[in-house]
Amino acid sequence: AGNITLRPSDRSIKFNVALADYQSPELNEFSFFLEGFDEGWREPNTNHSIMYQNLPPGNYTFHARGRGKDKVWSAREILLNLTVKSKFTQTAWFPISIVLITAILIFLITRYRYLQRLRVEQLRTRISSDLHDEVGGVLSGIAMQMDLLKSDVPGAFRHRMERISGSSRDAAS
Repeated sequence: AGNITLRPSDRSIKFNVALADYQSPELNEFSFFLEGFDEGWREPNTNHSIMYQNLPPGNYTFHARGRGKDKVWSAREILLNLTVKSKFTQTAWFPISIVLITAILIFLITRYRYLQRLRVEQLRTRISSDLHDEVGGVLSGIAMQMDLLKSDVPGAFRHRMERISGSSRDAAS
């Protein structure tokens, strides 16, 4: 038995057969059977070819037999193994691939969003730290200037300057 493989894009196959009875070839009859597709042998007729169209993916065995004018079937039957390949979308790998690709996309999107939030949080922390340092420096400067000025200022204002100086130091720390 020979082997034939059809690609998913091959939509039809035609088998031609001949019988080695040349005395009255117009009386030769043929019968065909595609195991896995036909329910049984087709009615004998004088047509020496048969076409199958739109075969679903799968494995088949083509059988052909002939008989001459004596109406005796030949002892030898033609056998051909036929495989029709599936489209990728018809295989078990397709839904697995879809699930896998979807899971990877969800993971990548989630990871991207997490990293974006992490970057924003790091930026906020840096800005907060910079502001704290900057404001702390300004407040420390105010406290030092108040300490310098309070020695030159009379008593009532001195007490207020000490409070300002103390508040500045507390806020800076």
